[in-house]
Order: sequence, then C-alpha cells, then structure tokens
Amino acid sequence: MMSLWYIYILVAVLLVICLVIVAIGFSRSGRRRATEFRGVARTEHDETHHKGRTRAPQHP
Repeated sequence: MMSLWYIYILVAVLLVICLVIVAIGFSRSGRRRATEFRGVARTEHDETHHKGRTRAPQHP
C-alpha cells in the first residue's frame, strides 16, 4: 500500500516538474514569436498603407 502511494507521489512530482519546464520554455518562445510576428505585421501594414509613397521626415 505504501509503495503504491510512493509511486503516485513520484509520478505527480515528475509531471509538475515537466509542466513547469514546458511552461517556461513556451512562455519564452511565445513572447519572442509574438514580438517577431508584431514586427512583420507592422512592416506589412506600412507597405500596404503607404504604397508608392516615401516616408516623409517627421517634424517635431
């Protein structure tokens, strides 16, 4: 009976550790991907919005 509980606890701890590692890696890569995607979207938006027009220098 004790060995069964020990196995359950061990599996639970391993699962938690794996989930933490995956969550950290996903959040890091997700943030990087999100910024990259935002940059790509911004450049595409600028190109389509200002087609055939050079960007004028912005005066303060």
